[in-house]
Amino acid sequence: MKKPISFLSGPVMISPKVSKAFSQDAISHRSSEFSKLVDEVQSKLKILTKAKYSTLMMGSGSLANEVIAANLSTLKNEVGLIISNGEFGERLINQATRHNLNFHSLKKNWGEVFDYHEIAEILLKKKIDWIWFVHCETSTGMMNDLEQILEITEKTNVKVCVDCVSSIGVYQIDLSKVYLASASSNKGLESFAGIAIVLHNHQPEPQNSIAQYLDIGFYQAKNNIPFTFSSNLLKALNASLELILQKDKTPKIQKLNDDLVKFLGQQKIKIVASEKVKSCAITTIEFDQSQQSEKLGQFLESQGILVHYQNSYLKERNWLQIAFFSSSIKVSDLEKLKNILLKFRNLNNQ
Repeated sequence: MKKPISFLSGPVMISPKVSKAFSQDAISHRSSEFSKLVDEVQSKLKILTKAKYSTLMMGSGSLANEVIAANLSTLKNEVGLIISNGEFGERLINQATRHNLNFHSLKKNWGEVFDYHEIAEILLKKKIDWIWFVHCETSTGMMNDLEQILEITEKTNVKVCVDCVSSIGVYQIDLSKVYLASASSNKGLESFAGIAIVLHNHQPEPQNSIAQYLDIGFYQAKNNIPFTFSSNLLKALNASLELILQKDKTPKIQKLNDDLVKFLGQQKIKIVASEKVKSCAITTIEFDQSQQSEKLGQFLESQGILVHYQNSYLKERNWLQIAFFSSSIKVSDLEKLKNILLKFRNLNNQ
């Protein structure tokens, strides 16, 4: 059976080199070889993101955000602001609420661009200590302006926390001025899901008020390896980071994105995110006809093409997503996708 072409935002298509690294024999997380491997991964992440430190944990990007919430809870008497314009911004609010954080929220419609002057005023008037937001809002496929936020907060000494799960590995990002940032081994980092990554520029002390598994200070005190860790996942991530650092994949992804956007415009298929703020890695499209996204997703799957359409928030809005996170995606893969989209449209117009 022919392997399907994946335009999923996760799991992404994995390169043979990364798969080979994953399939090596497992080693003990207490061995010197494993410690060296952790150092290699952290060195690569530092080059890629410019963040001084990284904490690696067994888990997903959601865990990395859970860790941010837990560590923010240790900042006693500090007040935050969480800004949201999509599903994952709303998840940050949910996580912050569960950790009993003291914060204000600024909610916009999904896909709506933030008013950064409004954000600057809130930071000044409400005496905010930290701000938390999503860089690439995966649900809509739009980019929020990290540089603009950093420029605003530099004047007010506000700590910046950011969900970079869908932007790291796609764009060249400078996190040297960020307090805490989240990422995962999947999506733009093009490895297997299973490693949660928290990036930071300070070395915190262990905190007894939060669970050890969520305490980046505890990880730092234990030389970054306090608990059992999969060497297979770590070797795969190390291999994928090596490939990413060898060649900037953004131009290739941008070219695929531009081709797709042009095609969708010609077919009068609506893209949720406006062109000025759209991520080159995620295209979220919406339909007017009831359940059209689900029908198209199922049809594409029957033709050997995988896209995201089954998430509850996509189904509710009649949305479908096409992602270019993997550098393994070829121009011919996109051409096949376009031809099948045309075939589906012709079948439905008969």
